[in-house]
Amino acid sequence: MDAEVLKQEKASFIAEPEPVRRNFHTRRETEHFKSGSAVPCDVFRRCFVDLLIDSDHRRAIELILAAATSGIALPDVYVRILQPAIQEISRRYNTGQATGVDRQLAATVTRRIMMRLHADAP
Repeated sequence: MDAEVLKQEKASFIAEPEPVRRNFHTRRETEHFKSGSAVPCDVFRRCFVDLLIDSDHRRAIELILAAATSGIALPDVYVRILQPAIQEISRRYNTGQATGVDRQLAATVTRRIMMRLHADAP
């Protein structure tokens, strides 16, 4: 019986650790629209921050380009989505919730988006 207990303890010790979920928001984007609790820019900003923290830069770029083509004015994309997102990433970095790599990736992806939006602007 002691051998079985040791075997189980060893298996639980060697087992792979649970992956750390880095997303800070658990609600889906659609819930924001259904409840009417947030304007679309806030939803895009939250999703953008989550994608940046998850290092999913491709989807982050697609999200902001979709926001720009969905009818949100370009100044609003800059001031109400991109700028607050960078501020949120910096806040998380300062409180230890994000790494320096997250912050650098966010800055690089945001610059890339801004260049693309500027190039596509009329």
